[in-house]
Amino acid sequence: MFNDKRMALMSVEALGFLRRDLVATLSMERAKGFLLRYGWISGNSDGESLVKMHEWSSKKELILAGTSMHTLEGVVTVEPDILEISEDEIYMTGYWRHSFEAQEHIRHFGHSDEGVCWMLIGYATGFLAATFGKEVV
Repeated sequence: MFNDKRMALMSVEALGFLRRDLVATLSMERAKGFLLRYGWISGNSDGESLVKMHEWSSKKELILAGTSMHTLEGVVTVEPDILEISEDEIYMTGYWRHSFEAQEHIRHFGHSDEGVCWMLIGYATGFLAATFGKEVV
């Protein structure tokens, strides 16, 4: 349980097969859209949970807790580099290493010339929307 929400562990291989089958069934572009939306709702849900769980001293502390949580979930190792927050804007850079999503995409489809971590992109934007309180691109 995480903030009264039931959680499920899944193997990255199972998620890789899900990706493969979504691409085969829907097309690469439609699978990308599906996985972006799936990642967004996952990140938004985690963000809403973290907001409610603790009295955070700052938005920065809350957002950095999210990067730690994403690493603990085992989907990617997040190493934040720059995090600048004002009332209306957020700017963040960092390194997302050892992405299960990239590894599984390569396993099933080979290397790509564009980003393939669709769930991670969706997760980040959903999480930041919940914690920052504004749409984030």
